[in-house]
Amino acid sequence: MANGFMYADPTQQGWLSDQRPWLRLIDGNNGWRVDSSNATSRLYRVHDTGSVDDKTIWELAVPNGDYRLQATWMHNVTQRLRNPLDSLNPAQDAKYKVYDGVPLPGDVNLLGEFVEDQGQFNSCFVDKDFVTFDPLGGACDEEHPELSGQTFSIASGLLWVELSADAHDPVDERARGTGFFNMPFERTADVVAGPLRVVPVAGGPATRIQYEVDASLNNPAFADPTVQVGVVGQKEKDPAWLPLVYGTGSGNFTMWESAKLRPVWQAYFHDWQDFAGNFPAFGDDPSPDPNDDPTIVPEFTHGSYATPFDELDVEPLPAGQTLTVSGGGTFSFGGTVVLASVTGTGDVSITAGEVGTGETPSIFVETRRKFVRADSGSFVADGFLPSRLPRRPQPRAPRCT
Repeated sequence: MANGFMYADPTQQGWLSDQRPWLRLIDGNNGWRVDSSNATSRLYRVHDTGSVDDKTIWELAVPNGDYRLQATWMHNVTQRLRNPLDSLNPAQDAKYKVYDGVPLPGDVNLLGEFVEDQGQFNSCFVDKDFVTFDPLGGACDEEHPELSGQTFSIASGLLWVELSADAHDPVDERARGTGFFNMPFERTADVVAGPLRVVPVAGGPATRIQYEVDASLNNPAFADPTVQVGVVGQKEKDPAWLPLVYGTGSGNFTMWESAKLRPVWQAYFHDWQDFAGNFPAFGDDPSPDPNDDPTIVPEFTHGSYATPFDELDVEPLPAGQTLTVSGGGTFSFGGTVVLASVTGTGDVSITAGEVGTGETPSIFVETRRKFVRADSGSFVADGFLPSRLPRRPQPRAPRCT
């Protein structure tokens, strides 16, 4: 557990912020931030299997009349709740109750109870911010999905909807010692609460009841108040309801973390996931920049992460032969030629050429195109003129004259 979120890394530990490189994973989202928060994920809350009293409640004062209700949920594959191996496991039996007013003893004002499979993606109505809803009761109206759902009559002036964490049918039923992963614990069902959409049958704007509404984001779902408005009315009766968010970066990516440089980040990059919010902090506030406060020093200094190249295997050269030149002459060789020494009278010229077609290349690839001295000596030091040093190969078989 770090920064309030359980990471996917089963070896997660309390790293110093400067000790871990800012990029934890290249195949991940929001790596520049400390967590995955965005304008959409912050609308959802998650709870592990709980009791009937561990509820999320949507409450809205409405004129008496008929209404349709639409719910949404969402999960991710990264967040952990109980331990580093226990990924979210959507409940197939998430229980919603709809009341006309505050619930009364014996549920005498209960209008309906619905069991939803949160392992299925919502698909009926896609709102302008891409939050997708399914009706509570009734079928999806394919022609007018925004109007889908069963009709509920409200006579008390108050709509009350509950979602219980009392769920026991997870999508993944693999338990201790069973299943492909052989998990050493029992998988439990996780329930997610998202916005609730209230649609008046008589017409008029719909209302989205949400956990929070940040007007600064200019959410396109609320761009036209004659069509839909957003209100904060999603409450929780248990503190174990948590944000649908998980750790991403280490929280020390310079351009994001620095109070001096975050405006540069916001000017340089386009925020594609928070509408007009332009990368809101969502709790990940910047830190003072060391350029403004020289007393800020690293908690950990990184050394070089460069690693040396492996040394190449060097094939030993065969024993060289001695070339004796007397009064000049032409000497032809095929394949690789290794000379231990050249002796004789008069000027000696050595040229090297490519191995001809049909020749079997030598294993000494690095010496195929040149004469090599077995003693690693210098031709120049031994009296050869530069023009007579081994030359660039010519398109003919090697020869020595």
